[in-house]
Amino acid sequence: MQYGKRLKLFLVFGAILFAFQNCGNDASFNQGQSIPSTDINDSLGTGDSDDDLEVIAAACERLQIQSAVVNIQFPKPDLTCEWEENGNLAPLNNFFQARIEQPRTLGLPEGAVICDAKFAFAQQDFLYDDHFLLLFNDTVIASSYDFSYRLEPGNFGLLKYDWGKMAGMDWLKDKEQIFCPDIPGGQSMCSFPGHDQQGVIDLKYEPSFIQAIMSQGVPSNHSFTMVSIGDNDDKDCEHSDVEFDVSVNYVIVQ
Repeated sequence: MQYGKRLKLFLVFGAILFAFQNCGNDASFNQGQSIPSTDINDSLGTGDSDDDLEVIAAACERLQIQSAVVNIQFPKPDLTCEWEENGNLAPLNNFFQARIEQPRTLGLPEGAVICDAKFAFAQQDFLYDDHFLLLFNDTVIASSYDFSYRLEPGNFGLLKYDWGKMAGMDWLKDKEQIFCPDIPGGQSMCSFPGHDQQGVIDLKYEPSFIQAIMSQGVPSNHSFTMVSIGDNDDKDCEHSDVEFDVSVNYVIVQ
């Protein structure tokens, strides 16, 4: 580990330990105790995924855990792909030409670092045309296609969504699959129907998986985004209504 990296980690861990020790003998925290978010973000993304994860894991272990339940809804789009608009291309069979993005923010306090997230999906049948991705802070956590050969990997190989790298790419049938990323020591489970099929959704991610996403950087507002993609016809970029509750445990680092 480089000296500069060690120093940043020392400063972050020191701030976390200071906040922890200032709580008194009962090791409890009040609502206002935190560590500077600049210390957290300045220590992330410098080339060592394990160290980035250690910073997040330490914050989750030492600071007061807060909880929230947020209802997320992605209604069926009321339009087809917006061809040749906003970075979309013209219709072309068997190519990824256009998309609709539906971002939904969680509304957590500024400086929130999410330590764990549990998903509870409503009883619903999921149908999409042609493909979809579910993003958590622009990281792909589930998709109906393996985009790993086009999207840039972040920490632990987690894929960062970038439509500019996907627009116009070939639709390869052998890449159609239920894509659910795994990281060492942080399992994930994804269940949803295949292309042009109907079924239910179920997603489960271990805390270390969620913390690995946080290790790529703490945004000012966390979000989930549904991206639906099409190639060439007037029913593309559609999906049925999707609704779920996400229960998050988080700490404040502002």
